[in-house]
Amino acid sequence: KTTLLRLIYMELFPQVGKVVVDKYNSKNIKPRKIPYLRRKIGMVFQHADEALNLNVRVKDIFAGLPYPEHITSDYVHRKLEEHFPSEVDYSFLNRPIKYLSGGQKQRLNLLRTLSLDTELLILDEPLNGLDFVSIKNMIDLLRTKQEEGKGILLISHNEEIFDSLGTADRVYLRSERV
Repeated sequence: KTTLLRLIYMELFPQVGKVVVDKYNSKNIKPRKIPYLRRKIGMVFQHADEALNLNVRVKDIFAGLPYPEHITSDYVHRKLEEHFPSEVDYSFLNRPIKYLSGGQKQRLNLLRTLSLDTELLILDEPLNGLDFVSIKNMIDLLRTKQEEGKGILLISHNEEIFDSLGTADRVYLRSERV
C-alpha cells in the first residue's frame, strides 16, 4: 500500500507500466518537474521520522516549504495551537525534533503537509501515534479540506477515519488485506 502511494507521489518509479498524475507521466517526467508536481500533492508518511529532519528544531521543519515568507514562528505557533491546543508554547518551537514523542512528531508531520494547501493529500496511516483529541482534530481538518474540494487518498487501519470522511458519493476500498 505504501509503495503505491510513493509511486503516485513519484518518489518511486515503476519498473513496468506508468503512473500519470495531472499531466505528468512517470515514464518521461523530467526531474526538474517533480518539485512542481509535489506542490500539488502533499504526502504524509506513515512514520514521521521518514519525513522530518530529526536534527532541526520544531520551527525549522516549516522552513523548506514553498512560500517561506508566510512561515514565521508566529504562524507555526498559531497553527500548532489551533490544531493541537494546550501542548504548544514558544519554547516548544525551539525543541529539537529528535526529542519529541512519536505523537508530537506525527502531528508536526501532518501539520507541515497540510500547510502546503495542495490539491491532493496522500495520507499513509496519518493517525499513528495520535491521542483521541488529536485524532478528532485531524479528522475535522481533513473534513474541512474535503469541503474545500481537496482530494484525499488515504490508507488507514482506523475505521473511524473512514466513517468520518466517507460519504455516499465517495468510493473507498475497505479490506483486511490489499
